[in-house]
Amino acid sequence: MTLAEDYAACRAITRLRGANFSIGLSCLPPVKRRAAESVYAFCRHADDIADEDAIAGVEGAPASVLERLRGWEEELDRVYAGAPETPVGRALADAVRLFPIPREPFRRLLEGGRRDQARGACLSETDFLDYCRLVAWSISDLTLPIFGYSDDRALDWGRELSTALQRTNVLRDVGEDAARDRVYLPADARAHHRVSADDLRAGRAGAGFLALMRDQIAKTHEAFRRAQPLIPAIAADARVCVALLGGVYRAVLRKIERDPSAPLSRRLALNGPERIALVARAIPSAAAGRWP
Repeated sequence: MTLAEDYAACRAITRLRGANFSIGLSCLPPVKRRAAESVYAFCRHADDIADEDAIAGVEGAPASVLERLRGWEEELDRVYAGAPETPVGRALADAVRLFPIPREPFRRLLEGGRRDQARGACLSETDFLDYCRLVAWSISDLTLPIFGYSDDRALDWGRELSTALQRTNVLRDVGEDAARDRVYLPADARAHHRVSADDLRAGRAGAGFLALMRDQIAKTHEAFRRAQPLIPAIAADARVCVALLGGVYRAVLRKIERDPSAPLSRRLALNGPERIALVARAIPSAAAGRWP
């Protein structure tokens, strides 16, 4: 395969598996878009490995998840040594040549995948934030060097945005995750509202569950508020991308807010007209330094 084909493979993965990310990344200049898509594709494969059900569905009887994660970490080493063996690895190696993409956040992401195998629930808010440090902050730390930024505080603001996106994902996927014995809503918050893992698995949307969701939605809105200074700190040619990334997830969060019980039975997503409206608002919103 040629390098162009390697990048095309990454773009296909991003469009298929990361529709929300793809909306924002499509606004980047081509060289930045290709690099960001290679990062996404590499991280997406790591996440799929950690998700045993997804891997079993597409690859038959796999080796152990930990072995696969170890193998993907070896590909990461080959990327930074300039000798990758996969299309995604080859595209990422070229992106690493063009941008100062650090290696350590990839390692944290893989560690998050290993942690998922060791336990299926977050015990506390602190525990959840530590999980975000491994899984969500890694994405920000990997993409900001591609986007470019003018203020060192952008690193902290980017991590706030990644936390907001992760919290939105947890709320959106609460029913799907519970069905797979993965519970990311912190146990201490669930205990406060008398919501058990069995309640989540059974899809019981009682008063306690609704109160729990409202509390978590408020935390997510606050994370988006703290992340907003990131927009004007980003390089001008990537500002619309970042505004859209936040805007898409905030729109999903508002859907959850309107019907907090819905994620127990289905995944809420934006439809075509909603996406188009967001894109139309993104340019003026990015110029104003706010979410669309």
